[in-house]
Amino acid sequence: MGVNGITESRAVLEEVTELLLKWEKHSNTLHSLADQIMGLERCEKQKIAVPADTYIAVRSTIQQKIVEELENLSVFLNELEVQRDAMVSHIDNMETKCQTMLEDKQDQSLRPSTEFPLLQTMYSIYNHISVIVSMKKIPLHNARVDDFQSLQELQQMNQTTESIKTELEKVILRDESSSVALK
Repeated sequence: MGVNGITESRAVLEEVTELLLKWEKHSNTLHSLADQIMGLERCEKQKIAVPADTYIAVRSTIQQKIVEELENLSVFLNELEVQRDAMVSHIDNMETKCQTMLEDKQDQSLRPSTEFPLLQTMYSIYNHISVIVSMKKIPLHNARVDDFQSLQELQQMNQTTESIKTELEKVILRDESSSVALK
């Protein structure tokens, strides 16, 4: 299970990394669109002449794109949850392997075990993914096209989870360097 555990965990990590990059891209687009609507509102408040039909058409188009981006972010969050759940399955398999090794002292004495550090790394990855999912879920659920405060909260949450994403990357790098050392 050791090699399979590493392979399976890396596959999850690659998917999570890709999802977080997509999240960031679509989130940036969402916030850019929200800024555009706020710019339209400033024009209206400052009595800058914009034909009403143009204003309505532009605002409607931007709001529709915001809805699309919120839907994209929801899909990415669901996919992150799937990957988090996949990690649970891999952890369960690795725990079973480690438990068997502990019960079978002869097997443990025949070869050095990479499974125990791998299990610890897998737990760490799972915890980081879980925190990211938890932190993104509520602000995304509360985000609404017509509520800029909710969109700003989503943006603030994205900034907050950057440090967790950085920590996840450190766990991955640490795991990769220890895997190279074990080979």
